[in-house]
Amino acid sequence: MSSLTKSRRTQQRALDTRDSLLDTAIEMFSRKGYDGASVRQIEELAGVNRGLVAYHFGDKAQLWRLAAQRLFDGVRQSLGIATDDMPNRSKDDIARGLARAFIEHSAREPALNRLMIQESMQSSWRVDYLVEQQIRPMMDSLLSEMPDVSEAVWGKNDPHRYYAFVGAAAFVFSAAEECKRLFDTSPTDPAFIEEHAEYVLELLIP
Repeated sequence: MSSLTKSRRTQQRALDTRDSLLDTAIEMFSRKGYDGASVRQIEELAGVNRGLVAYHFGDKAQLWRLAAQRLFDGVRQSLGIATDDMPNRSKDDIARGLARAFIEHSAREPALNRLMIQESMQSSWRVDYLVEQQIRPMMDSLLSEMPDVSEAVWGKNDPHRYYAFVGAAAFVFSAAEECKRLFDTSPTDPAFIEEHAEYVLELLIP
């Protein structure tokens, strides 16, 4: 085996380890919160050696920031795909497409809503980071690019419309176990996701 091949394999293992730690951190932080998820637990569940969080991320706070950033990068990607063909669609179609993209993303990635619930219950540097570094810039960008469309989906400076939409779009996927027991149906079922998207769209974006 050449030294170049060994180097590439070593680099790939490092990337795989980093991804595994981020994926595990997202799950742990979204379910247990920042204080409830320890670095040791994250490393053990990721199946990596002790000390690799410090090696790859520096500390727990930076691991949390990058985990949150990965979640919001996913949202931005989903919304971006939904608006790629914006010039060829009506304002109402774009609004519904944007809303549907967020609903479907929330179904695929319930950890985002769970993380927001965990962090929004009390004041901390983490909720400041989420609002100022992730949510507000994303909303400002969408409002500047598509003001009428964005206001139709989650409003502008309107907390009632914003939380009505976000709650209706995402909460059921975070409360999957309750939904299974209460209604004997799984929110992860594709048919349920489609029905839920249509219901939310009809309710909030007629």
